[in-house]
Amino acid sequence: MEAEILSRIDDYTEKVKAFNQKYGVISDCMMINPPTAIKCISGKAELINP
Repeated sequence: MEAEILSRIDDYTEKVKAFNQKYGVISDCMMINPPTAIKCISGKAELINP
């Protein structure tokens, strides 16, 4: 069971790598914190970040 999951993870990782290379996609791996609140501003929902 674990080997099957690891195999799928490896397959996914390789496909993402190929996609990123094909389309020139890069990531800075920056962690983004979730918003701390949602407020209604001028009739629109706005995410509030610390």
